[in-house]
Amino acid sequence: EEELVSEKEKELYEYILGLRIIPDGIFPNGDYIALCDSLVKKGNLIKKSQNNYCLSQRGVLIANDVFNEFIWIYKEDIKVSISTNINTILNDIKTYSPYPEKVELIAVTKYVDCDTIREVLESGAINLGENRVQLVTKKHEELLSFPKEKRWHFIGNLQKNKVKYIAEFIDTIHSVNKLSLAKEIDKRAFENNRKIDVLIEINLFEEETKEGYDYNEFLSDIPQLLQLENVNIKGLMTMAP
Repeated sequence: EEELVSEKEKELYEYILGLRIIPDGIFPNGDYIALCDSLVKKGNLIKKSQNNYCLSQRGVLIANDVFNEFIWIYKEDIKVSISTNINTILNDIKTYSPYPEKVELIAVTKYVDCDTIREVLESGAINLGENRVQLVTKKHEELLSFPKEKRWHFIGNLQKNKVKYIAEFIDTIHSVNKLSLAKEIDKRAFENNRKIDVLIEINLFEEETKEGYDYNEFLSDIPQLLQLENVNIKGLMTMAP
């Protein structure tokens, strides 16, 4: 492999090796395609077809000339990266956080299969984030016998009529955005003789494109929320504009 002389090439390659989603505007005007082609010439990437690149011959890492989403990721490409990334993050938490015992790493696994999740768990992460009821239920069932501690987090918008499907095993629901949903979670948790941790999702900036409690409505609902005996309110969740 030739030396990566360009800083932009180095930056792009680090994103790819780390399997990190590339923020909008980092490589504007399609520059990432030219950068990838340059990395191909230097032996750092393999070009499978037009605008399709990968780290090895065994699979496509990025497809359809868009870097915002990984379409296919092969185990041979990411086996080391998963372990390396998770351990780096966990070590950084211990090193730099004033309260490392209070910090939890959640591995968002909504785009990967159970084989990859097993590697995540083997690497030391125990919190798994999913956003679809059908998929988290399927993955939970498939991984029941896997002998590693795991905690399932639901991080997507949750419909009230689907709470019953995950109430038996879900550890934390990050998207409680109305009192009726909180009451349904409380009801289903009671039926399963357990308590479920939740985060109250607040649309703090009143954006039409985002879910979440209206702030004033949340304030008025606080007394009723605190009366729910099978729901543990662990904190708030909001997203910056």
